[in-house]
Amino acid sequence: MADVRAILSRNIRSGRERYGLRQEDLAGAIGVKTAETISQIERGDREVKARELVEIARALHVDMMDLLSEEGLPPALEPLWRKTDDCEDWEAEAILSERAERFSILTGMVEAASAETLPLYSDFRIEHATYEDAGLLGERVRVDLRLGDVPARTIMDVLEDRYGVLIFCHDMQEGGSGLSARKPYGPVMQLRKSEAPWRRVFSCAHELFHLVTPDATEDGQPVRSSSTCEWADKLAGAFASSLLMPESALRAKLPSSAKRGTLEVLDVVALAMWFGVSTSALLWRLVNLGVVSRETVRDRLEDPEFRIQNQTAISGRAWVPQELPKRFVTLAFIAFKQGLISRARLAAFLETDLVVLPQLLEGYGLDIAIDESYATAGADTRR
Repeated sequence: MADVRAILSRNIRSGRERYGLRQEDLAGAIGVKTAETISQIERGDREVKARELVEIARALHVDMMDLLSEEGLPPALEPLWRKTDDCEDWEAEAILSERAERFSILTGMVEAASAETLPLYSDFRIEHATYEDAGLLGERVRVDLRLGDVPARTIMDVLEDRYGVLIFCHDMQEGGSGLSARKPYGPVMQLRKSEAPWRRVFSCAHELFHLVTPDATEDGQPVRSSSTCEWADKLAGAFASSLLMPESALRAKLPSSAKRGTLEVLDVVALAMWFGVSTSALLWRLVNLGVVSRETVRDRLEDPEFRIQNQTAISGRAWVPQELPKRFVTLAFIAFKQGLISRARLAAFLETDLVVLPQLLEGYGLDIAIDESYATAGADTRR
């Protein structure tokens, strides 16, 4: 018979260490007084109370049954182009890892709709690339993915619907805009929920760069050095700018003030709104295309009157997205309808409670008002 205490101690330590958490961090997260309690649990010297087990699973963003599994925890998420010691926003990685594992469980229960494979541009090498190379790749990807002349309007739907990319949202730490990873069932991405829509779109294009470029050197070794990862992020910015603001389409829409080398605030705002980007992203794109000078852009961005007019013009454009992609929610709902998971399990997968569950599903165009004999309350074939 398996030693449950030994299994728990091993899995709890593994779950804590994968994100660089200290024992006192976990103790504080689950509401125990000292790190010694966690130390005793991880040594196998103390039993884990039921309440503590629930809290530990919640704090580590893993399934409680995985903590009891002899096989250990599922593999941790490996975000693309992140340093191995980069755990400043470990919780965002943990949440995306938990969500990805839930989708993996669902795909094991229900056959997911097939999607086109997101292309990988293996000829693009981060270590040798320039900003110009990244910009050219952005144009190439825009054409290959058929994103049109204004990609901001289509990019998320195309990635989700055509290529099966799971795009989650989460309130990440200040400074963190997104992360992405490749999984056996397809790519996953997490964007900062509280960002303005135009910044979220730019973050999406930024993460797309990581998804379509090799996350390794030419000899196949993963790259995790600080300098190379920072360079990859800079290239991702140039890629996103080129992809979202195609040169031909942008020049065709240039207002007369930009053609004269000046920048009227309303012209800038209108152009940024057309392409679905921030005014600052638009202005620097115009600099890189040689339309206006760097000094002109800096003057405008530092001009208090420009900032006030810009803020006034864009006010009211922000909206808050759903946290979970429709493909994920739909698959969970199908598993419930087929009696494969309980209503409570469905609510847990969708990160809500039973009271709010019907309203959440309604927001995705799904109706839970079905025959309960069809979805048995206790059915759960995996767990």
